[in-house]
Amino acid sequence: MDIKAEVRKVKGKKVRKLRRQGTIPASISLLNNDTLLIQLDVKEANRIKKLKQIEKINIDVDGKKHVTLVSEFVTDPINNQILHISFTEVGPKSHINIFVPIRIKGISPAVKNNIGVLLRNLSSVRLVFNSENVVPYLEVDVSNLENVGDRILFTEELLPEGVKPASFKDFGQTIVTIRPPQKVVKVTTTVEGEEGTELEEGAEEGGATEGEATEASTSEQADSN
Repeated sequence: MDIKAEVRKVKGKKVRKLRRQGTIPASISLLNNDTLLIQLDVKEANRIKKLKQIEKINIDVDGKKHVTLVSEFVTDPINNQILHISFTEVGPKSHINIFVPIRIKGISPAVKNNIGVLLRNLSSVRLVFNSENVVPYLEVDVSNLENVGDRILFTEELLPEGVKPASFKDFGQTIVTIRPPQKVVKVTTTVEGEEGTELEEGAEEGGATEGEATEASTSEQADSN
């Protein structure tokens, strides 16, 4: 992918004005370990956001080209608007340390036969690899998950040759697992003149059901770049 950008002079909380003008703040970690502050049109940023895998991005910054990979993509958890993009410049001998997305392949017999539901625990993992052998994504086949409790762990066998995890502590993490289907239990409230209500199993009135969580805004973190 080829995109155009400009050198950015605005930083800190002032970048919020850029976003209101349709410009996204970004940065490039250069091969010489310096950081180049840049800005790009929101349309270019949305093109990058739509990528479903790791891909080399050629950035033309005021006429000078940089071959990069996206190392971090920060969005607002409330409205999903792009806040900041971090790029890493790569060369022929570069070693890259970035998050790589995990793709699901196949259909689980447990899901197909309504025995259970597929719960995804891990959507990406940080890997280290050479720039000449870019790993666009990791693929996980779920076609052997037949029963409740079956799962797939992140192991060395999932990695292509020459690729390592950024942390070996990541080995053993659950990528996907089969959970029992959630049941609906009818709870009847005996109150004169009122009908009973139905609550999902494990839920409480006014509370969050299993799996729900709140996210803190990341805009302050993005504004610091």
